[in-house]
Amino acid sequence: MKRYSILFISLLFLMSCSQVVLDYSQTGLKINASASYDENDTGIMIKWDGDFVKVVVSKGTNSAKLSQFATVEVQSSFLDADTTPGVDYYYFVEVYSASGKKIGESSVFKGRRAYRAAADVSAPVSVSASDGDYSDKVVVKWSGNVLDTFVVYRYDTASEPAGSTSRKASENLSFVDDEEFEYVDYDVEPDSAYYYRVGAVYKEGEIVGTKLSADIARGATSDAPTGVKATTLADNTPGEITVSWDTDNNAVYFTVCRAAEDGEYSVVAPYAKEKKK
Repeated sequence: MKRYSILFISLLFLMSCSQVVLDYSQTGLKINASASYDENDTGIMIKWDGDFVKVVVSKGTNSAKLSQFATVEVQSSFLDADTTPGVDYYYFVEVYSASGKKIGESSVFKGRRAYRAAADVSAPVSVSASDGDYSDKVVVKWSGNVLDTFVVYRYDTASEPAGSTSRKASENLSFVDDEEFEYVDYDVEPDSAYYYRVGAVYKEGEIVGTKLSADIARGATSDAPTGVKATTLADNTPGEITVSWDTDNNAVYFTVCRAAEDGEYSVVAPYAKEKKK
């Protein structure tokens, strides 16, 4: 009787092991995955059950429109640092075997990055803005903590009038070097002046606030090129079109843009002044 009991237990163990192997070789596995929500101020921590050979993570701010953005190998978590506090992000993970075969996926789930506490946030410093360097944009620069989220405020005058507008720096923000940041304001007119102040965002209790830079930086655009002309071609005839404009002694760089009728403009080529075309 004892011998048969041992044999039965051994068979049971072998069946259990075989079942595990079958689970990981089959497709259609449902993967349990989740993301941190208002817990981590350095990003959103994504976790899933199991150390799979390859995990592909998709992401988006719309649960119905997700795109692949990260591939993780042999681990069960991933920190998404490319996120903005207070914004809901949706995720979806797909897992693959060593042979590259998809073996499972999760449901769509969401996460949100937490705001940094007021005590951890410092006001941006060394705020500056381009002054007459461009006719189509103003470049704002400052120094700050790489973990902070920034908001750029723009005013019509240096006295911060009641009707001033603000723009989130995350829209056209780039990390320059160490703790240097840059924001490009394209919503400008030629030969105009604007005033900028930068804030670092924090959350204290239920209140979201900003620590503002001490100074307001003045930025300005230059005159747009004048006298722009272009040669024409006969219908359905391939050839070269020459574009020319009046010389501006203060300008050292030009950008030529082109669009089909009723289309959007795109850059054809940048030219230095001596290469005017």
